[in-house]
Amino acid sequence: MQQRIRFRPRPQRAGGFTLVELLVVIAIIAIIVSLLLPAVQSAREAARRVQCSNHVKQLALGCLNHESTYGHLPTGGWGWRWFGDTSRGFSEDQPGGWFFNILPFVELQEMHDMAAGASDAQRRANSALLAAKPVSFFHCPTRRPPKTYPDIGHSFLNINRPQGAGRTDYAANAGDAGDNDPDDIHNDGVRNESGPVSIAAAETHVWRDAYHRGVIYQRSTVAFRHINDGTTHTYLLGERYLMPENYDNGRDPGDDQNAWVGHDRDTLRWTDQSPRQDTSGLSYQWEFGSSHSSGCQFAFCDGSVRFVSFNIDLGIHQGLGNRKDGTTTEPF
Repeated sequence: MQQRIRFRPRPQRAGGFTLVELLVVIAIIAIIVSLLLPAVQSAREAARRVQCSNHVKQLALGCLNHESTYGHLPTGGWGWRWFGDTSRGFSEDQPGGWFFNILPFVELQEMHDMAAGASDAQRRANSALLAAKPVSFFHCPTRRPPKTYPDIGHSFLNINRPQGAGRTDYAANAGDAGDNDPDDIHNDGVRNESGPVSIAAAETHVWRDAYHRGVIYQRSTVAFRHINDGTTHTYLLGERYLMPENYDNGRDPGDDQNAWVGHDRDTLRWTDQSPRQDTSGLSYQWEFGSSHSSGCQFAFCDGSVRFVSFNIDLGIHQGLGNRKDGTTTEPF
């Protein structure tokens, strides 16, 4: 009888990857992610730059609408101890700075009028509330979010002490000469930057209108007709420098106030030095700059917004900050 030969079935291989295959897949994924991550980060920064440019444009349009309505760009106010006061108009008698003065022209009339018509005590209290309010387009999204930042204890002459500070990442062009003049002491015994010590003292305070050759500065009322170099060749405002370690704490001398105060390096900057990228450990409190990698946004007095390189020729940069020095060179 013929014997049948039986074959055992071959064992089935278990499903899934071997350890070596798994490691190879992980390595491939890591390489793909490492290649894609810079592109994703670059795309996000490009989007933030566009948003920052839109913020600068919105601020510039507010300034231009102010000039159209009142015949001059918003005044820079009196000094950092002075807050905006709706009862004192929009000219040189207004102690508050340019951010306060453009509020009605950037659809924030209610914020501007928070203390309007109130008693002195209520006005001081309401103004302190405004001092702590953040505004979204006052900030560069690359640097920091709009929020109420800590108040570090400065005393103001015409409002109560705020419980926080609404800050800004932008500043107006005050000119091509820095404001850190060692001889900047005047007849009321205080530095010009802080302004007069009272409203009565403002009548005899020695102002420095001729010193600033920009377009917005202490007690300024610059009209387009005063911009001899032309609106297309003169900075209106731009991004300002800030030390990264002080983004949140208010310890940078150029970032220790709220956005609504008068003439101060928190809201005004100068072009005596080149713009810089935010750099840890470097105090650069009088100049323009940004947290972008290659330059910063500037609005010109014609309302245009341009991205200006950190490598811009210093002479050109200084000239663009001076409204009447004859500079008509493009910044590129």
